[in-house]
Amino acid sequence: MEYQSGEAQFRRGQKSPKSIQAIWIQYKLHPNDLALRNRLVEHYMPLVSYHAKRVALKTNKRTVAEELLTAGAFGLMDAIDAYDFDRGIKFETFSSHRIRGAMLDELRSQDWLPRLIRSRNTRLEQAKTSWLGQRGYAPTDDDLCRQMNVDRKEYRKITRDATLACRVSLNQQVADNNEATDRDLCAGHTLADKSFSAPNVVAQKLELRELVLEDLSRIERLIVLLYYYEGMTMKEISLTFDISESRVCQMHTMILAKLRSQLRRHEMTTTAALA
Repeated sequence: MEYQSGEAQFRRGQKSPKSIQAIWIQYKLHPNDLALRNRLVEHYMPLVSYHAKRVALKTNKRTVAEELLTAGAFGLMDAIDAYDFDRGIKFETFSSHRIRGAMLDELRSQDWLPRLIRSRNTRLEQAKTSWLGQRGYAPTDDDLCRQMNVDRKEYRKITRDATLACRVSLNQQVADNNEATDRDLCAGHTLADKSFSAPNVVAQKLELRELVLEDLSRIERLIVLLYYYEGMTMKEISLTFDISESRVCQMHTMILAKLRSQLRRHEMTTTAALA
């Protein structure tokens, strides 16, 4: 079978079955021991790489391999936490579905905006256009509530998502176009932070913004935007992406680790330049 050949590739150069089983036993006895979990992740990462290559071959999308690997790593960690080796099922077989599922979730998020957010934004724009066409003047918030037959709470969600769609559109211009104008940069930044700052503070914020855009995947950037700029909770973000709240928390932890590492490298580079 095709998967068996991949499993055979994975097993080359890995720890002996007895050695990895000993780590599994220790981890199940101490599930909060991150050092043990990291050893399991390190051992099985070649399996993630194998699935990433297979998934990439079956799609026409220009997917960055690192993003598939990152998503697959989350699937791997979920599988490690859920695995019961006493059942006699090979971990490679057990984890396959979760690893590939996480990668497919990443592919579905490649356009930045979840379907729910996009549909809400479209609905709001259609309501505004319909009202303006029928009456000849711009609608108020109450007018739009009646037009869409929603209460104030639901209307706030819809307008929040419409604002998010606008922000993401501007941010994507900055990320995807290396020749973005100063006006594009300022537009994206102004929407993210409406308060006025001194020129040197603005420059520092823009530099940090570029570091974030450079080091994070699309879905990771969107989580940062939703959590820190939109003020959404982990639960709300999980509902938006249709994934578990624990998965969002895992991703948030990894995002912070990435940013700390990137900032440390930035500080070291700056210090060396000033020396």
